[in-house]
Amino acid sequence: MTRVKGKEHPWRSMSDEEMLRSAGLILADDFSQREGITLAAILLFGKDSTIMSVLPQHKTDAIFRIQNVDRYDDRDVVSNLLMHRDFSSGYVAKLVIEKDKRYTENANLSHGYGILNLATFDPFQKNPPISRVFREIGLADELGSGMRNTYKYTRMYSSAEPEFIEGDVFRIIPLSEAATATVGPTTQVTTQDGTEKMTALIEFCTTPRSKNEMMEHLGLVNTN
Repeated sequence: MTRVKGKEHPWRSMSDEEMLRSAGLILADDFSQREGITLAAILLFGKDSTIMSVLPQHKTDAIFRIQNVDRYDDRDVVSNLLMHRDFSSGYVAKLVIEKDKRYTENANLSHGYGILNLATFDPFQKNPPISRVFREIGLADELGSGMRNTYKYTRMYSSAEPEFIEGDVFRIIPLSEAATATVGPTTQVTTQDGTEKMTALIEFCTTPRSKNEMMEHLGLVNTN
């Protein structure tokens, strides 16, 4: 992935060990001075069995709960490499999609409490080695850009304001009902006409579109 990002990336010419050292993923213990790979290195590059043996709580619950609100319509467990998560906590991270909102919950080493304000928010980096690897391979931007992008695209796709709520459990509540009403197992796109419309909409949204633009493209009327 670094080769794709740039021909001159220094990791291209490094051995595995050199790359791990460069990324701060091999460190010496302060007490014993013995070197070893870090927990971040295991999370990033370890085999599934190794990750599960040292950090069984690394997984994230992805729950779809719109029709069966007491339980869930669909549920999956996905591997989690969230850059801001407190991996020392046994709290299971969650991504939940409900009828009127979508939200995430993540264990957090809190530096404050309450709703964060985009204008005054001071980003604080969590898990710097993991964040660095994600940036080097092009899967993450610079610190603080995620919050700005969440505001930008939530406004664009659902005409709603996201909420970032900091505490021992960090929560993000970004989407309105309009954005979740036509996704997941209940979406009626099984007919040929529906499939063609969905394909056309995906192509139309290659460039980011607002909710109103997508509805106009499909010939729908906004009744809100």
